[in-house]
Amino acid sequence: MSTLVKQMQIAYAPETITATEQEGVRAELFVNLVTAFHVTLEMVIEYGWQHESDVLFKIRAISFGDLLRVRTKTRYITEKLFETRSFVYQVIDVDGTRPARRDWVHTWEGADCLFFVASLAGYNRCVVEDTSANQMQESLQLFKTLLSLELLKATAIVLILNKLDIFKNQIQKHPLKTWYPDFVGREKDYEAALSYIVAEYKATKSPHDKREIQVYYTDATNIETCQATLRDIEDNVMPRIPKIH
Repeated sequence: MSTLVKQMQIAYAPETITATEQEGVRAELFVNLVTAFHVTLEMVIEYGWQHESDVLFKIRAISFGDLLRVRTKTRYITEKLFETRSFVYQVIDVDGTRPARRDWVHTWEGADCLFFVASLAGYNRCVVEDTSANQMQESLQLFKTLLSLELLKATAIVLILNKLDIFKNQIQKHPLKTWYPDFVGREKDYEAALSYIVAEYKATKSPHDKREIQVYYTDATNIETCQATLRDIEDNVMPRIPKIH
């Protein structure tokens, strides 16, 4: 399950987080710590070993923070139903890996809104399946492909640029211009870099496509900021969707 869908579950249906899911988080956390030293280091620095060992050895219960921060892979296609004060969301969460993409189209017929989540931190990172490919370049191409699909022509588009906190720090050490030579902003100006990236995503839309792309910035593991984003989407994006169809 993606982090954004976990945030929706916490916001709209926390009571549906089962004991089985909690134990799954504990198991995934153990895998994170054992198989990826850099993840271990991040966790030790941010939370302290005592915090993590308490979770692993069942001294305390799984928290919402644990649920969000544990690294889990979205497998296949999952579906969740969330009821809010104004809407009922039928959320279809898809595996973003290359082999899984061919199955996406079968799940989207009649979709009202597409949430496209992209990592801002990907501008200088490679694709897992292909170390010669840049994450953000692949994301931009994928976004362009989705916008052009006839099946989604009447679907509202929400672009969620995630990992803003990491991006702010990353841009200080790894200038955007190294990977995007046409960027003309100041080297460590994250706001200029952010504006450039947003423009790159918006430029993938056809001139004939009259839809407005709604853009949000999040740190998906931060409950407060992500919940504020979800509220804004519910208040300002979702009510306009019936006018699109």
